Amino acid sequence: MTPAILKLDDEGARYEFVVRAYDLILRRAADRGGIDSGVACLEHGGKPDAFIRELLASEEFHNLHVSPDPRKLCVNYWDTVVERHGLPPSSSMPDLEPADSLVQALLRFLTSPEVRQLPLDQGVLRCNDQRAYRYWHTLMAQKSYKIDAPETISLPSITFVVRVDRGIPAWQEELLGLFLSLQAQTTPEWRLFILTDFYSLFFRRSALLRDKRVSLIRKTRDIKTTGWISVLNTDDRLEPDACARLRVELARAPHVGLAYADEDVRDPTGGYRDPWIKEEWTRYQAYMPFLTGLVLFRRDLSEQLFQKFLSTGNVAATTVSGFLTQKQILHFSAILLHRARQISGGTYPALLRGPTGLPSVSIIIPTKDKPELIRRVLEALYYRTDYSSLDIIIVDNGTTNKEAKSVLRKAERYENVTVLKAPGPFNWSHLNNLGVSHSRGEIVVLLNNDVDVINASWLKYLIVPLMQPDIGVTGAILLFSDGTVQHAGIDLEVGPKARHVGLGETFLADPEGIAADYDVPAVTGACLAIRRSLFDKIGGLDEALPVTWNDIDLCLRARRAKQRIVIAPASRLVHDESSTRLSDMDISQRQIVRNAQKLIQQRYGNELGSWKSRNAQIKGFGPYEYWSLNYDI
Repeated sequence: MTPAILKLDDEGARYEFVVRAYDLILRRAADRGGIDSGVACLEHGGKPDAFIRELLASEEFHNLHVSPDPRKLCVNYWDTVVERHGLPPSSSMPDLEPADSLVQALLRFLTSPEVRQLPLDQGVLRCNDQRAYRYWHTLMAQKSYKIDAPETISLPSITFVVRVDRGIPAWQEELLGLFLSLQAQTTPEWRLFILTDFYSLFFRRSALLRDKRVSLIRKTRDIKTTGWISVLNTDDRLEPDACARLRVELARAPHVGLAYADEDVRDPTGGYRDPWIKEEWTRYQAYMPFLTGLVLFRRDLSEQLFQKFLSTGNVAATTVSGFLTQKQILHFSAILLHRARQISGGTYPALLRGPTGLPSVSIIIPTKDKPELIRRVLEALYYRTDYSSLDIIIVDNGTTNKEAKSVLRKAERYENVTVLKAPGPFNWSHLNNLGVSHSRGEIVVLLNNDVDVINASWLKYLIVPLMQPDIGVTGAILLFSDGTVQHAGIDLEVGPKARHVGLGETFLADPEGIAADYDVPAVTGACLAIRRSLFDKIGGLDEALPVTWNDIDLCLRARRAKQRIVIAPASRLVHDESSTRLSDMDISQRQIVRNAQKLIQQRYGNELGSWKSRNAQIKGFGPYEYWSLNYDI
């Protein structure tokens, strides 16, 4: 982070102060509620020292049992941030005044130039937080963009067309605003055609026509230009480096015939809000019925699409796919357009709008003893799951408990239930492979016996994404009994390291089941759905991984087969994690875990750290996406 952080406006400075105070005093990332209340307090006249005093007096701080010595607190914060972001350890921490009180010392430390140049913990910059977005955009605006392209590449020019809409209030001012955003571009290589059915005194007197790159036209056939062209609204504004970025990326992709960029909404106060971070085309067309915003057409490849867009302001996604292949459509992972109003709201994923036919499903449940668990999960499937074509395969790993045996005998009386005997040492991979080999369903669901159903439609939500040919594995949101998240996807790093994303957080309510699925590196086998054909193709579960990392290994092999792994967030279950086996942290499991980690690292190596989120501007996934301070397209 550069000293430019000192130039933030008041709102940004307040946001930064609250986030750093949480990290310094409570030693954790600030949550959304804490940030909102802290910033609101400062906005309404609250004093920074009072806010620090409040954090120091909190029960959470006292429960940390840390020394209230200001130097120890500050050194811990400084060293933690330096290590977290890989900064040079020689960076000098600001000196503390010996005479300062605890509150004065912390306040002086937080507002010092040295501390304010340290990067924030990016995890707090959640994409669903408007204040975090405004802060992030301010930082990004301070970066200068350089065209880093070989001299041998010929950069294309871009032509913009704007249709004058006299229905927009103050259209003259809006048109001038658009023109000024073009004049502010970091490259002069652009043209603007103003499509209007009248020539007024406004045009003759304005600065528009004094710029030789601007032309007034009456009809679309007067647009005498080839190459790349885009349609803008009168009240649109371009990011200053939009043309420079577009020209470089288009030059690097000579096969592309259409390109589109991300956008946000201009706030009346001069800021920006409601960012629309779009998907790559393979997902965009599934989630949005039309293409709108900053869209560029190469006229020799997509002239008909351009004409449709010019007349309506959008073009149907199905129409685009009818003219161009997926490889000819490029998504610019950058917010380059600021609109006067939100366009993206109110759209649901296409595949959650009610599929007409659902595939048959086989649920595989390994179990041993624990009658209360197997009884509960079977009752959940019998009576609280709404799915017509379903069979259940219970794999009994040597049950000796009399009550559990009775539960299994009663289960066998159901026509759609099969109980397989599989005594011997516990090997989760073997038990599930055995169950799958006796299954009939087009989809296989691996399910632990320690889960319970929350919503009768959970299985439908889990299965629907698998109707897309490029999605091979789906997982559910698993919750602890108190409603907090146990699993919302698995993130992977070289090591190997794996962590459950969202652990302990509260997941957003979704009573209508319309939350969009999102891609993850892997999902837990406690509830994992996979097409039977894919399961067979990649060889099922690896029985050399009997206890742990086997579900992750399955997901990684599915990814190698060019299949996506997604979380279906409308599918939610309660999960009593490790109710039927020892935890990976148990001392008796250490060697098993080490062996599994060694095998995974040998098999995948740096591939474990190669996961990329859906957009270069963000990290993480789903509700846990956050703005990247390292963003540079």
